Amino acid sequence: MKNKSVFPDMDGAENLALAALRFVAADRQYWSEFETMSGITPDMVAELAGERGFLSGILDYLLSSDSLLLAFTGNAAIAPQEVTNARHVLAGDIPTQAGEA
Repeated sequence: MKNKSVFPDMDGAENLALAALRFVAADRQYWSEFETMSGITPDMVAELAGERGFLSGILDYLLSSDSLLLAFTGNAAIAPQEVTNARHVLAGDIPTQAGEA
């Protein structure tokens, strides 16, 4: 039997990215690294939090470090592959169900 990856729908991908944002924002070191990498400051987050590009960027940041990815996925009790799959959905790399934009 083939092992098939399960991709979340857009809402699921967005919710996972928002959980990742909360995780990163709760840790000064993680936030400082993200801010340096992205140029996004705390006062910009409220405006950007609903944008898929920003949410995808949060997941890119998690995926940039195995230790960070494992810290988040351990905290969220999910598999690391779920972060990768959500990132693909947010980036539009995976077709979503009809009607989702």
